[in-house]
Amino acid sequence: MNRYKLSIIFASIGIILVSSLMMLTTYAYFTVDLNEEETSDINLITFNDNTDVIFNDTSNLSLVNAYTGEKLTKVFSVNNLSNYSIYYDIVFNNVVNNFSDRNYLVYEVSSTNNGAKRIENVMPREDSYIAKNVLIEPNTIQEYTMTIKFLEKDEDQNIDQNKTFSSNIKIVPSKGLNVGEKIYKQNTLLDAIIHDENINYTNSSTFGNTIYYYSGSNPNNNVVFNNMCFKIIRTDDDNNIKMIYDGLYEEEKCNQNKFISELLFNSKSVNNAYVGYMYGKASSNSYEIEHDNVNSSAIKIEIGNWFNDNFKNVHRYISTTAIYCNDRSMHQFKIKGVLYDKNGYARTNTGYFDINKTAYDYICPNQKDRFSVSGENTNTSLNDPVGLLTYNEYMLSKDDKGNTFLNTKSKYWTMTPAYFNGSNAYNYVIYNNKLTPERVDNVVGVRPVLTILKDTTYNSGDGSSTNPYILEGGN
Repeated sequence: MNRYKLSIIFASIGIILVSSLMMLTTYAYFTVDLNEEETSDINLITFNDNTDVIFNDTSNLSLVNAYTGEKLTKVFSVNNLSNYSIYYDIVFNNVVNNFSDRNYLVYEVSSTNNGAKRIENVMPREDSYIAKNVLIEPNTIQEYTMTIKFLEKDEDQNIDQNKTFSSNIKIVPSKGLNVGEKIYKQNTLLDAIIHDENINYTNSSTFGNTIYYYSGSNPNNNVVFNNMCFKIIRTDDDNNIKMIYDGLYEEEKCNQNKFISELLFNSKSVNNAYVGYMYGKASSNSYEIEHDNVNSSAIKIEIGNWFNDNFKNVHRYISTTAIYCNDRSMHQFKIKGVLYDKNGYARTNTGYFDINKTAYDYICPNQKDRFSVSGENTNTSLNDPVGLLTYNEYMLSKDDKGNTFLNTKSKYWTMTPAYFNGSNAYNYVIYNNKLTPERVDNVVGVRPVLTILKDTTYNSGDGSSTNPYILEGGN
């Protein structure tokens, strides 16, 4: 038996308000067995019964009697001492979180050497993944810094003063991933994306997996599929590829009409319900009834018909588990002195997307807002595997200078609600290099988003505007 060690070393520096400021340093060593003679059959990293775990102190995160503006920082590292590539998960374990508004408590993770990264994420109420399937190459150290923040908002936060959050950080081998296994096959579109030297990546996703995304005004993200042009936005949690419509492919180039049509989002706007991609009973007496997924919006019906008219022969290349996010979580904010509160029903002033947000990610917080045809942890309310762009996806597509490939000369809809102002519902549109609220019963351009399966191969191209990837089944 050949033995090697995966060493996880925690050095923790935290603000723990029990009685005084404490400095924590934690060390843990995990020994893993692998039989080299059996690697062709087994290849699976697991901890054996003799795994040695030593903590100098604890790997605990703890905010007690928390106050607005408070921060807690945890520093740790993962050291692969073996000659094998290893996948691991980072987990919140034994979570206690009694914050009333969970959106106030967020965390960020930065790393070195291609470790997991997360932007501003809401702290969980139960055990959950921080990151999944993180690859660490042989003889490599990945250093991590996690920062927890109790956000200070321009609103009454007394309800969450003196609350508590605590959890342990655990690092465990990923389940079902073999030594050296890759998440992609060669000569696929996913293979090309991952090997693009200008690709961005983050672990800021709903279920903790690595997300690859494009930014800037002209990256190599151009695709031809089914005689239509698309631009790659990002990968999803299953490593499938989300793309936005970019015109018909005619005479070996993309035409200038980036919209399939111009349409209102919903035929009515006079209640909170109509910010929804689907909605329940308008003018109800509760958020839950108002935003039940019963009735389809006008735009959902339109792009569903477009999909059925055009993609019957290439349906096998398109993911049915992909999530399209109509994030109807509520936030309190003021616009020109007018308060938008957390109501969400009838004609009450309500704020939806957080206009004070400064960090953007791929989180879709609520299961009822995760639209898909099938799959776990979604609402499975779609008949057709197609949706729209989100506010967060647009913002992450901007480079450091604010340039993005998602701009057009005319407005088009996103899937993200903005607010209800007591008279009309507003959702966000993209216009003139920014996102701006638009009444949902106004007519605006439509650019559908669909998701190609990760194993889809391409016949030619390099993703540039003059030489796009030509997908299998794509011409």
